[in-house]
Amino acid sequence: MHNVARHLQVEAMKLLPASEADADAYARSAFNRYYYATFLCVRETLITLDDGYGRSLSHKAIPETLRGKVQRKIISIKSRANKIGDAKLVRECHQVSAQNLAFAADLEKAYAIRVVADYTPDARVDFRSERFTLSGVPVTEAHGWMGKANFWSSRVLQLVKQENA
Repeated sequence: MHNVARHLQVEAMKLLPASEADADAYARSAFNRYYYATFLCVRETLITLDDGYGRSLSHKAIPETLRGKVQRKIISIKSRANKIGDAKLVRECHQVSAQNLAFAADLEKAYAIRVVADYTPDARVDFRSERFTLSGVPVTEAHGWMGKANFWSSRVLQLVKQENA
């Protein structure tokens, strides 16, 4: 999906200046696909943590899930690490906790831009730069969402794996 988003991003620029309306549609689709690639990564990770997420995961609720259930899981692991004196694991929990909260904020922004891309045609894509923007968010930021998701996923899963070891 991420590769599809990148393709749409490139194609949007090729359509300029001949057809700004088509370029706008491709650019919006690029933001949308970048979001969905990210969503699928997060969804897969959450299902790995608890298969119950597969039945009840709404897009809008994901950032709150990270701030709530996932954050509580990290805090629980940290508490156990403190009890057994595992300073290295406590430090890792601090790092993963901060990253989890930052990523939740990124997901909130990504979801908001996806909503603008899909449902707000009046908000035009700004093509004044090759790094076009939608509602002030550069496409390069959207391109980076997947990398952040992969990094978040690996850190959270690694932390939970250490707890279960």
